[in-house]
Amino acid sequence: MHSLKRYSVFLGMVLFIVVHTKINDMNKKRDDIELKDYPMALKIDKISLDINLYLDKTLDEGLEIHEVSFRDNGPMVISGHSGIGPNALFNDLFYLDIRDKIILVKDGYQYTYELFQITSFTKGSKIQINASFDYLYLVTCDLFNMQKQWIFSSKIAKIDKI
Repeated sequence: MHSLKRYSVFLGMVLFIVVHTKINDMNKKRDDIELKDYPMALKIDKISLDINLYLDKTLDEGLEIHEVSFRDNGPMVISGHSGIGPNALFNDLFYLDIRDKIILVKDGYQYTYELFQITSFTKGSKIQINASFDYLYLVTCDLFNMQKQWIFSSKIAKIDKI
C-alpha cells in the first residue's frame, strides 16, 4: 500500500508542470501545462530518428520545445543539439532533403510534415517564421561553424488519427 501511495503522489505531481524556455533572447515563463496529451514523439524515418519529446526538457538535455509551440494555432518550434556527445540528437538532420517527411505524434494524431526549406542564419539573429499551426521548425547548430545555425522548415502534408 505504501508504494501505491507514492505512485499516486508521483502521478499527482506530474499532472502540471511549469516550463521555462528562452526564445527571442528573453526568458519567458509558461503557464502550467496539463500533461494529458504528452509526451509527444518526433520521427524522421530517413535518418532513423525516433524520440519522445517532453515539455520539461531543456536544450541542455538535447531538445527543447519553444513557447511559440503552445499558442493556439501556433507553429511547433523544436531546437536540438548537433555536435559531440549524447545530447547531440540533431546531427543527422543534415542528411535531409527537400520533400522529406517529418512526423510528429501528438494529441492522438500523427502529423506528417514535408520539408520545404533548409536555411542557415547567424546565431543570435532574428528570423521570420510562419506563425500558423501548419508549420514545424527544427533548429540546430552548424557542425563546423559555432556562429551559424540551421532551420529546417516543414509544413503539414497529412494528418491521421491514431
